[in-house]
Amino acid sequence: MSNKALLLPVWASVDLIGQQSFPIIPFLVGAMVVTLDMSLVEAGWIISIEYSTLALFAIGLSPFMGIIPRRTLALCGACLVIIGNLLSAVSDPVTLSQFNVLATYRGLVGMGCGMALAAGNATVAGVKQPEKLYAKKMVLLAVYSLISLVVSPHISSAWGVRGLYIALTALSILALIPLVRLPQRMSLTADHVDTLSVHTFLTNKLYLFICITMLVATFIYNIREAFTMTYIERIGSMKLGVSPETIGAILGVGALMAMVASMAAGRAAANFGYKKSIFMGVLFSGFITIGLFHTENVNLFNGLILFWSPIFYFTWTLLMSMAAVLDDKGRVVSATGGFVLAAYAVGPGLAGYIIEKGGDASIVQVMLWIVVLNLVFALLVGWYIDSKMKNDNAGVA
Repeated sequence: MSNKALLLPVWASVDLIGQQSFPIIPFLVGAMVVTLDMSLVEAGWIISIEYSTLALFAIGLSPFMGIIPRRTLALCGACLVIIGNLLSAVSDPVTLSQFNVLATYRGLVGMGCGMALAAGNATVAGVKQPEKLYAKKMVLLAVYSLISLVVSPHISSAWGVRGLYIALTALSILALIPLVRLPQRMSLTADHVDTLSVHTFLTNKLYLFICITMLVATFIYNIREAFTMTYIERIGSMKLGVSPETIGAILGVGALMAMVASMAAGRAAANFGYKKSIFMGVLFSGFITIGLFHTENVNLFNGLILFWSPIFYFTWTLLMSMAAVLDDKGRVVSATGGFVLAAYAVGPGLAGYIIEKGGDASIVQVMLWIVVLNLVFALLVGWYIDSKMKNDNAGVA
């Protein structure tokens, strides 16, 4: 299949199923606090449980993506997601407010999402120029984010958290239409940075080190973003008096800008190399997320929200493209996708703990150290890919 034919099936698998609740995490947390009378920490842990199971399945399946039928895996995952979302949507508020009940439902959803995410991400790695396909997929994710960010606050206000789960159920069912066209297997291309057998993968120490560094860089980048994603709505409404609808509208405009940013990431990597591009992405996104927790100025807060999404999408596109370029069998990018969402498993609970113990000042300090570490790890991977591409091009010439 061509990249164009794969775009919608991959998008359905990775975004509409695999990380469907991702753009609306702030509103899910707020809705659980308001409509289910949960504490901020309890709501954070519900998100953590869902994304823990998601990450475990996505990472656990990644070594087998060369042999597992991907369409079958994604469809089975979608069925689990539909069941879990439906249980979350139809349960009465008294039942749903019980932490163990909601955690079980969301854990089931996480299992299905992890299966679909692994299948979709592995498919991207097997195409020619995976960075271009991933950039286009990220544009579609930005479109989905824009719609969900604008609509979700109104659904939450009218029907609470159950309304959001009803919307996710409907989305899961609609996603089955393009999902059935996801290929079972991909024929591998020969124009990637490294195409390694399992034996070589494990014995090439530098390559293995770079792959591990790729996973760490992605995890620590997204754990900082998870801090912000989880509590942005609560920060705005409780600390600065910004309504959820206003935050959703600004994030929606930012999602429009993110469409351009996703495509710009691919061009930046081609023109300036991955090392320089990822350095700018990590640095600027770090400044923005730290500023959101630190500022007490409403106008500055709104401005930072506006630019948060495009910089986030720019950097995320680069990270996933780097992972796809590293290994065309899909093992690295599948694991990387799992580590993205593992950050959202750990992040909400960890952020809640840090805020509870030391307030916003403590979390700002933690985020600053994360940015520094993130720059080191991301630059190592960027250097490796740029050097390898330069050597390969010199060999061809």
